[in-house]
Amino acid sequence: MALDPTTISFTTSADHNTNNTDGSPKVKQYRLQLYESGQLRKEASLGKPAATAGAMVTVSIERTLYGLGVGPFSYRVGAEGSTGAVTWGGWAADTITRSGSTGVPAAPGQPTVS
Repeated sequence: MALDPTTISFTTSADHNTNNTDGSPKVKQYRLQLYESGQLRKEASLGKPAATAGAMVTVSIERTLYGLGVGPFSYRVGAEGSTGAVTWGGWAADTITRSGSTGVPAAPGQPTVS
């Protein structure tokens, strides 16, 4: 369990720097899904961090967590292609939990939070 995380780390898609035949990138962005009790609570863009294919990247999730309850939340990261289709990676091994004291937040590889 990660308590009040501020970042998420994940391994980029093998197609991170690959282009389609029309020159558009195969991976447009990465997306994060947060589930609570089996229900999707929030989905957000993580952008497309600069990295080499298969590299570990870390991005901020503070704004994504704003306004959510204390959890715990299960989560996963997916790679969105140029057509808008998302290939979801596996579920993270841990969960996100927030202290909830203020209501503000204190396929890719398997993500982790810190």
